[in-house]
Amino acid sequence: MFPIKKLACIPMILLMACAAASCVGVRTSSYDAVKIEIPVEAGLKTPECALHDEKADIYLVSNINGSPHGKDKAGFISRVAPSGKILELKWIDGSAEGITLNAPKGLALVGDTLYAADVNAVRKFDRVSGKPTGVIDFKGASFLNDLASGPDGKVYVSDSGFGGDKDAPRTDAVYEISPDDSVKALSQGEEVPSPNGLLVTAN
Repeated sequence: MFPIKKLACIPMILLMACAAASCVGVRTSSYDAVKIEIPVEAGLKTPECALHDEKADIYLVSNINGSPHGKDKAGFISRVAPSGKILELKWIDGSAEGITLNAPKGLALVGDTLYAADVNAVRKFDRVSGKPTGVIDFKGASFLNDLASGPDGKVYVSDSGFGGDKDAPRTDAVYEISPDDSVKALSQGEEVPSPNGLLVTAN
């Protein structure tokens, strides 16, 4: 076992089998190291990002559960206790009626809204109930990856640019989402090749 910085969501290798348990790195607002042990048999499927909900003192873990490019409604988000106990494996279940969640990756919280990066859309859910509250489509995106929120309520999302079709043009970009869900590109193309993890700092 080893601690992973709380700072970043580490794509696709966030959860690693370590003997009989797994180590999860958690994003919070601090730089402290944390280690959460979750049994391998707990049922997480390609966990991508872990986010600390400080109000509830639980951890939200996105599970790709299939292809990272797939639009198969197979993804889900788990609620995990600080002890590592799975509180709800499929708290938000992409296969459930009325919910779309394909291959969730980065997560961010703004107030009582949970944002989840999902292939070429950012989906919004209620922080308490998990019910869907909206969707922001990114028609030109191919691999929305990490999310980060700022103190002004804006949310930033990276598009790592590699879609499922190797012959398709790359879509590398970093976008800003305003509280009214309007979107603008902060940087695109060669300026920001394969952007992944994001961090909002002062100014």
